[in-house]
Amino acid sequence: MSIKIDESTQSSNGNVSVIVTAEPLTLDIPADVESAPADAIADGIRTAIRSITQLAAGGRHRAFNNTGTLANEITAILGASGYDIVAPPGYLQDDAVLQRLLELVPAIEDPSTLQQLADAVERVTAAMLVVG
Repeated sequence: MSIKIDESTQSSNGNVSVIVTAEPLTLDIPADVESAPADAIADGIRTAIRSITQLAAGGRHRAFNNTGTLANEITAILGASGYDIVAPPGYLQDDAVLQRLLELVPAIEDPSTLQQLADAVERVTAAMLVVG
């Protein structure tokens, strides 16, 4: 990703005109910096789902961990207004199931609690200081 900042200003005061033109500043931002926070949120949610210790109905396996598909396919996808964290289709259509998952993985509703996100923000901040 590349950001270009180009600024020109003109002001007039009576017979005097001043034009200030700045050289364009181009920042080349590494691609992984842009997606790092979203990827960290997806990773944190995957880890939290894999860490659920409560048993599912029937008591034969841990809740939401029967096949591993739910956790393994949580991903961050670039959408129209930023990144979306998405789950595989068919897993969370039942409101009761979704509510149970939200109780067991509170980071789904509040990703700011994830250490993975804090670490990603720190890495992004450090990378931006190097770029800038």
